[in-house]
Amino acid sequence: MSISNIQTQLKNLPSSPGVYFFRDKSGKLLYIGKAINLKRRVSSYFQSAGGRIKSDSRIQEMVGRIAKIDYRKTDSVIEALILEANLIRRHQPFYNVKLKDDKSFVNIAISKEEFPRVFIIRQRAKRLFKNIKIKKIYGPYPSADTARTALKILRRIFSFRGLEKTREGERFYREILAIPEEKARYAKGIKNLMLFLSGKKKRIIGDLKKEMRELAKNKNYEEAGQARDKIFALEHIQDVALIKGSGWTEDLETQKAPLRIEAYDISNIFGEYAVGSMVVFTKGKIDKDEYRRFRIRQVKGISDTDMLAEVLSRRLKHSEWKMPDLMIIDGGAGQLNAVKKIIKEKGLDIPLLSIAKGPTRKGEKLFMTKNVYLDSTGLVRLGSSRLAPSLDKKIIFAIRDESHRFAISYYRKLKRAGMWF
Repeated sequence: MSISNIQTQLKNLPSSPGVYFFRDKSGKLLYIGKAINLKRRVSSYFQSAGGRIKSDSRIQEMVGRIAKIDYRKTDSVIEALILEANLIRRHQPFYNVKLKDDKSFVNIAISKEEFPRVFIIRQRAKRLFKNIKIKKIYGPYPSADTARTALKILRRIFSFRGLEKTREGERFYREILAIPEEKARYAKGIKNLMLFLSGKKKRIIGDLKKEMRELAKNKNYEEAGQARDKIFALEHIQDVALIKGSGWTEDLETQKAPLRIEAYDISNIFGEYAVGSMVVFTKGKIDKDEYRRFRIRQVKGISDTDMLAEVLSRRLKHSEWKMPDLMIIDGGAGQLNAVKKIIKEKGLDIPLLSIAKGPTRKGEKLFMTKNVYLDSTGLVRLGSSRLAPSLDKKIIFAIRDESHRFAISYYRKLKRAGMWF
């Protein structure tokens, strides 16, 4: 192994989620792994002998054989998890032998029923499910907690039954899913879930966009809106819980997250039913008790910048609320400057970051105040010291998406109830 050659390859790795491949000098695949941040994760294998990872003799042996590093970027952490499992199953690399042989690892199973159920199954406990015919199995995944969290995230996009059995639930499926339209919709959801677990997200999005255009053309605006929401959910998967969950902690151990993060978003349709949201993360965890909603009352017409300014002005009047270590807003330089002005008028110095939307996650751009900067590894830091609080860009995007989800849910609630005064 040439050290200079490896260092060059490490330098070219992106700071994004994905799957990495270690190969020997003959090109033989040695190992496949997943990462929140490819550059940081892969670089950790080549740290000094005192590092945590190199203390494993099996890993030391593997690292000594690495000659080439390849990678595939993914749009989200959950897709890296799924891609890793699918590729290990297909290629069975030598150093992944523990993953493929250890019976404690789990699979995601889909039952062969009229209304299929989706559940976690341990390889060593398949006998417990002998009364359930299984249509398809995905995995293996190295952590039951990680697989459960992944299913929880996916269930928000593709509605499906689990193994939970209640009288009310069974009655629901007997009565509601007996309707032909609902039965077809459920089957379509399961089909899309299977495509996603097979790594075919782009195909699902393409089909949904085609369906949305057709529905809009036929003036089925409500169903077109549902398709649009699914597209957004797939393009902005909120996998903060998965990042923080079991199996990914090695990528977060070096991070010292800000104690309190607040993220804001505005939701309205052409200025109507305008609302703002504030979501809060405390010590790296979602803190729903601290979430707040705002009805926009002062701004007339369409101006997300003015609406955001109104929300921040009202929020900062609450001196009894804890002040954040970082604020994240949805928008570009205009929104950043508007909020920065309000913060300055209050005599505060709160690090501020805004995210300008792009047509895809790759097109999004970060704007920051002077007390926030992006380092060479892709970490957003609140200060120049390497010990300063920091966050991965992936987590920042996911927090922004959570503020968007919360704003949208409030907007829909008020619109359905016709509650506006």
